[in-house]
Amino acid sequence: MKEDVRQVGDLITTRRNGAARLVISILSPGLEVLKQRLQSRWTDHELDPQTALERVSQNDLPNAELVLRQSGPADVVLEQTWSSAGAPVSQNP
Repeated sequence: MKEDVRQVGDLITTRRNGAARLVISILSPGLEVLKQRLQSRWTDHELDPQTALERVSQNDLPNAELVLRQSGPADVVLEQTWSSAGAPVSQNP
C-alpha cells in the first residue's frame, strides 16, 4: 500500500492508493463533564432529573464510550483550552 504524506500549512494529509485521508479528533473535557452537560441538556428538554440521568447513563454515555473505544488514531487533534466565554478550561494532566 503506497502512502504519500504531504504537509499543507499546519496540517498533514496522507494519501493511500490515491485516496486522501485526514482524520481529525476533537478532545472533549472528559466523560464526567460530558455526563453533566448531557444531563443538563435533557433537563432543558423538560425531562425530570432522574429520567435525564437514566437516559444519559443507559444511552448517551455508552454510545460515547463505544465511539472512544472504536476510534482509530487521529492525524490532527484539536483540544479545547478556552470556554466560549473566553475563560481557560481546566486541563487534566
